[in-house]
Amino acid sequence: MKGLSSILCVLALISWNNSHLLGQRRGLNVRDDIDLVTFGDLYGEGASPVLVSPDDEFVVIQSEYGSLDDDRLHDELRVYDMSQLGDYVDGAGDRAPLPIWTIHEATYKDGGESTLVQHIRWLSDSSGFAYLLKNSSGHMELRIAELSSRSVVALTPSEQDVTAYDIRSPDHYAFTVTSEAGDVHRDSDAEAETVLGASDTLYDAVFSPQMMPVDRSELWAAVGGKASPIFDTATGRVVAVYPEGRDNLTLSPDGRTLLIALPVPEIPRAWETRYLPPYREFPTPIVSGEQNLLSNRGYSFVSEYAAIDLKRGIVTLLTDGPTALRAGWWANFAPPAWSSDGQWIILPGAFVPNGSNDDTPPCVAVRELSAKGSLQCVVPLKRNLSHGFEPEYKRILSVKFEPGRNDRIDISYLAFEGTAARDGFMTYQKDATGNWRVESDAPIPHSASSLRIEVKMGFDEPPTLVGEDTKTGITKVIWDPNPQLRDIALGKVSPYRWNDETGRAWSALLYTPINYVVGKRYPLVIQNHGFDERRFSPSGGFPSAFVAQELAGAGIMVLQMRDCAGRGTPQELPCNVMGYESAVAQLSHSGLVDPQNVGIIGFSRTVSYVLAALSTSTLHFKAASVYDGINLGYFQQVANMGATAWEDQISSMIGALPYGPGLYDWIARSPEFNLDKVTTPTRIVARGALGSIAMWEPYALLREMGRPVEFLQLQTNEHVITDPAIRLAAQGGNVDWFRYWLQGYEDPDPTKAEEYRRWRDIRKASANRTPSQ
Repeated sequence: MKGLSSILCVLALISWNNSHLLGQRRGLNVRDDIDLVTFGDLYGEGASPVLVSPDDEFVVIQSEYGSLDDDRLHDELRVYDMSQLGDYVDGAGDRAPLPIWTIHEATYKDGGESTLVQHIRWLSDSSGFAYLLKNSSGHMELRIAELSSRSVVALTPSEQDVTAYDIRSPDHYAFTVTSEAGDVHRDSDAEAETVLGASDTLYDAVFSPQMMPVDRSELWAAVGGKASPIFDTATGRVVAVYPEGRDNLTLSPDGRTLLIALPVPEIPRAWETRYLPPYREFPTPIVSGEQNLLSNRGYSFVSEYAAIDLKRGIVTLLTDGPTALRAGWWANFAPPAWSSDGQWIILPGAFVPNGSNDDTPPCVAVRELSAKGSLQCVVPLKRNLSHGFEPEYKRILSVKFEPGRNDRIDISYLAFEGTAARDGFMTYQKDATGNWRVESDAPIPHSASSLRIEVKMGFDEPPTLVGEDTKTGITKVIWDPNPQLRDIALGKVSPYRWNDETGRAWSALLYTPINYVVGKRYPLVIQNHGFDERRFSPSGGFPSAFVAQELAGAGIMVLQMRDCAGRGTPQELPCNVMGYESAVAQLSHSGLVDPQNVGIIGFSRTVSYVLAALSTSTLHFKAASVYDGINLGYFQQVANMGATAWEDQISSMIGALPYGPGLYDWIARSPEFNLDKVTTPTRIVARGALGSIAMWEPYALLREMGRPVEFLQLQTNEHVITDPAIRLAAQGGNVDWFRYWLQGYEDPDPTKAEEYRRWRDIRKASANRTPSQ
């Protein structure tokens, strides 16, 4: 009772603050969310919007906002003089200095699930920086911004689609270009009247290559001259690069050698037993056999670290083993790194031979690049498990040698401690015996400047650009990009924790409605797929479906939940359903929500969680919405057979394949075999034609049974939506949907009249349905 009293006291204070401080300020709406200026890639692993030049003289800041006026993303690159910022922070004037150069880009309506400007990198001599830009034709273009001339130059033609790059100077860079869909098989198929068995999945068989996503790229490079494709001397073909390779492009200091991860043509049988996944039930262990390196899609290919001599096209394999990620270890998200002299390299997810076939973890490893160099383990990686993480698990975000040294390594990481995550940093020193030891657990400055520029924000704090003098501790705001938020009332956001009946700990962010009244029970909408306490995200999570502050502004409480730690087992769905049930029970016990007036939203993987909750939970949800994800349907599984990673993920969640004895498990565990139990009004949203096919099965079944359901197809290929107009349709539709079913509210906007007519018809048809139907 003491904890409940504390909660009520806090909420009483919130209520008083709302009534006295919020006044007549309106709540945040979807348009406000789209207009919000954000820094960098909001969902990138370790992506930083603040990049200081190698000589510490300049800093470039990336920001972005959406505009419904022109249905475009607007990105800015603001370049500041570090000495001016330092003088300001130390007390020179009350007004922050302006950027010395601002680059504004508004070339396209979406960023392809990311920002319009991506992957900014300074040149090694600090004379400028490069970046990728989605240009007016929808292709990613490599550009370089030159400080001296204040000019931007394109390094690649607009018709090429650059997927990744690394750069040292304007004439030393490497990049990958998307292969044209269908080109890979065009020669062999040109004379054939019929091609049978050539497709990996149903989608390959039915749709033309131009309609299917392509993740195969080709390697190009400029080595002191004009860029050209890089041919592998062993095969005579252009080096093919797939997603893991693109994530690991790292150019040597002299720009002549490239570190990369390349798929192996044939996976050795010995790898099956030598390089085991982190836990026994892992759904996609390494399986020996050939890999089709001419495929348009190779997301799940098993790869090995390699070095490519860009001048001669010689590929040298570096580890005689797979990368950690493709062996199932989700602990490394950092690309390789070079020492300053180009003689030593860091491979942050490599298996180090130990003279036996023991089950040993991969490491952040180092080696001398010369042929006689051997791998040394700096620190072993910890395991991701079916029920969470091994103690002291760290997700590696970046690795680097300290300048001018090959015996000191800096590692930044994200640590998971219970239900919370925190940033961390370690320095490792090689001792006299050749072993690597922890030297420090805090960043060590490698420049004379005491000025630190960073984006300050949190789940309840809008982002601002600040400067800090690390010696004096003085901090000043350099730029507040969203002053309009002073006139908008935001719902109070607080961490919320509870335990379910098994004792499992859960965590969430609780969004309290504006003008909260103590003692009033509010409608509740559950959102999922996790959250980041370090980031300000009004939607609560991915903007494809979530609308936390938008609903809080309309008088609805929102719980943004972390998902159950376990993945890839038959317990994944019931675990998350238990989380929803225990959350509602706790909130109801605290007097905060009406347990009979609860809605739920699913996105991507959590679509299956929501469908499971609707068909199995003791809760009766008043409304639900799902967008573009795994529905664990029979058709979705069969249609994706051949795409090994996807197929294995789905079957692992059920625990069986959908034939023979396994069919009984599907009937018992797949939500789609149990949709007859669903009575909740459900909004099913898909992206484009392919997404509609993937999401059609639950809609067709619910419609056939006369259940309250509607289906929308958004004209986009984005999973994480960035297009302003599509965001308005997706998020705005969800706000209207939940307000209608949870509050009985209809927006008087005449453009929405047809929307509400459909929903009234759905409500009427549902009310007229007999219990046996």
